[in-house]
Amino acid sequence: MRLWTWQKKGFDITDPEMVVDSRRYSAYYDDPSLPGVKEAYEELWRRLEITQIIWCYTQEDEAKDIWKGHVRWELDVDKGDVLAFLSASAWNKIIGVKEFTPPIGLWLQWKREALKRTPSDPHCRDRIIEELKRAYWAPEPVQQLWKRLWLEDVSDDTWALLKHPIEKSWVVNR
Repeated sequence: MRLWTWQKKGFDITDPEMVVDSRRYSAYYDDPSLPGVKEAYEELWRRLEITQIIWCYTQEDEAKDIWKGHVRWELDVDKGDVLAFLSASAWNKIIGVKEFTPPIGLWLQWKREALKRTPSDPHCRDRIIEELKRAYWAPEPVQQLWKRLWLEDVSDDTWALLKHPIEKSWVVNR
C-alpha cells in the first residue's frame, strides 16, 4: 500500500541512528492551546509499547504540500508492516484540536449528501454541510475516542503508523 509522510530536511527515516522524538518534531506537542497533547502522546506510546514511530498519510490527496520546509516521502509498504491504523479525527479530538479540515473523502461525502437532500437550493446545501461538520466535531468522551482511534483498515479518515526506522526498500520517492 502507498503511504506518504513529511519529515524535516535531513531527517532520514531509514537511518536507525536517527531518533524520532515527537516532543521535538510534532507540530502540536508544545502548542499551549492543546493542554492534553503531551498526555495523549504518552498514552499512545504506552498502548503501542513503542515511541519510535513515523506518522503517515494513507490518502495521497491528504499528503499535499502542506509542510513547508519538509521533505515528502512516498512509501510502498505491505499492510502487515503497518504498526497501527488510526482515525485522524479521533486523534485530533484526543489532543484537543477544536476544528481541523476534514478528510477530503468525507468532505465530498457531505457535499453529495447535501446535494441529494436539496438539489436545487445551494443555501440549504451549505447549511446541511455545516450541520454535518458540527456533528463531526461534536465533543465525545475521551475513553470513547481512544476506542474509536484504532482502525482495522484504511478509510478517508486514516493515518498509518510505522515503526522507525523503516526499510529502505519501502521508499518509492522523496
